[in-house]
Amino acid sequence: MLALSACGARVPDSGTSYGAVMKQATSQAGGSGIENPDRPRGGDAPAGIKSVQSELEYDSNGKLITIPKENRAAISDEQNFNAVKDRVSIAQDAARLKLMRQEYKIIPPKPLPQAPSNMGPNLVSYALSTTNPVGHQIYKRFSLLSGKAAYERACGRYASSDLAQIAFLEHGGPRRDPLGLDPDGDGYACAWDPAPLRHDQP
Repeated sequence: MLALSACGARVPDSGTSYGAVMKQATSQAGGSGIENPDRPRGGDAPAGIKSVQSELEYDSNGKLITIPKENRAAISDEQNFNAVKDRVSIAQDAARLKLMRQEYKIIPPKPLPQAPSNMGPNLVSYALSTTNPVGHQIYKRFSLLSGKAAYERACGRYASSDLAQIAFLEHGGPRRDPLGLDPDGDGYACAWDPAPLRHDQP
């Protein structure tokens, strides 16, 4: 076990700079610790691509700083037109663009799957179907389970107001309230508020 752990790659410390990690990785792979400016991606980059040095980095406190030149990591300048215009001709670029277009594939969209009809009440759909604010009575209530204590006991059976609202709708709500979850008749059980679900919609 000790031998295996010694061979494994060491995870760098969160405070170690990216440039230092890249130098260490290159050195362990048999290199000098400095990226080859002609092959900034370790050999898989197209020939002729040069590299530039990143001058900025975040320190361990998240502050943007200028790093020493010897610790700067090499990055490709392939997206810099002024840098590549003398290395790649228009004809070469056109040929590459043509090849990319040939390989381009359009995946036709598929219809979204329909939600099963046996999943119970949909709180988002219900919230969008309502307009009255919390506490504004819409439905009449005639329940033997009246009073604040009875209401708190009824709501205490559910871990959240969402679950109470689902149970309320499953048992005849909002027009009926056999569970005593909506004594004020606003259509919302146990202080459930539809406003956040309405605001989340485009």
